[in-house]
Amino acid sequence: MLSNRGIEARMVRYWGRENRHGLTWQIELPEQCWKCGTTQNLLPRQYEREVRGFEQPVAIVGATLMLTAMFLLVFYLVPSWITFFLLVATLVAGGVLLWVRSWTEEVRITIYTSPEHEAELRCPDLVVDQNELYVFLPTASLAEATNQQLLQQRRRLAQDRGYDEGGSAAAAAPPSPANDERPSPQQHFGYIKPKQLDLPPIKLVDDQPTHETPPGDSDTNPDAP
Repeated sequence: MLSNRGIEARMVRYWGRENRHGLTWQIELPEQCWKCGTTQNLLPRQYEREVRGFEQPVAIVGATLMLTAMFLLVFYLVPSWITFFLLVATLVAGGVLLWVRSWTEEVRITIYTSPEHEAELRCPDLVVDQNELYVFLPTASLAEATNQQLLQQRRRLAQDRGYDEGGSAAAAAPPSPANDERPSPQQHFGYIKPKQLDLPPIKLVDDQPTHETPPGDSDTNPDAP
């Protein structure tokens, strides 16, 4: 029996937006023998499997088990047909909800083999969860080569979409010419912004010159003795 580390070493994850068309997955493994890794005299073998996908299965199963445990405790403390009915109804409702929130997807996977290992070849185990496909390949070397292939494909796809390897957006669109006469949003909707008029500065009361006579000037002050 394989350990968790061995299972993770053989697992490959495919994204739905890259390898799924509708409800059909198209998976092609690297062109090398699944067991020995040779690239000579290869034979392609295609398998088609129907896999059931679920939407939030962990939440549904967790809620069902929690309610079941609660009604089971109540039935143990206060036995009655009502608590027993609620216990059974919870299990049935959880199973029905899990079935309703599921669907069937088709997986088409192509794997290459040498003539010597063709008889030992089997279809890999497949699991669909949260719009992602998990493929458990027979050898860790094939899983490593598949992950490297996926990494290169995703890098090329990112460059084609205008992103560099670091994930930042590149300037994919060409710069607009200097004499671009595209209308502004105000002109597009029939609104023209009025021109601003240059008004003369407004003089305030504090800015006017004062003509006060300095104190002590007897020639201009009529009240002086």
